[in-house]
Amino acid sequence: MRQKKCKECGTTMYVGKYGYCYECLNEPYVIKKLIQLGKAVDTWSSEYVYCPHCGCAMDTNWSYEDFPEIYEDGEHVITCEECDKEFLLNTQVSYYYKTRKILKKS
Repeated sequence: MRQKKCKECGTTMYVGKYGYCYECLNEPYVIKKLIQLGKAVDTWSSEYVYCPHCGCAMDTNWSYEDFPEIYEDGEHVITCEECDKEFLLNTQVSYYYKTRKILKKS
């Protein structure tokens, strides 16, 4: 495999099948561009929910009341806020816990 220039940032490195480096391929506007071109793009993300129809990147920094689907395991039907089309969102939620003792003052 040869190194090539990334189509977005111009950095010379190993690029993926669409001609973008790893960092650029994770940018919402690049993913949107590829989806709109009809490319099969991996939309797995912990930061955005991507519409597979138009590529709109919906932010996941919402509370449970505003966007409960991102807090509940399973498949959810979502309507895109940009193109108004429905798609399936598969959410996988993980929780990690850490505890420590409370130190009492003497």
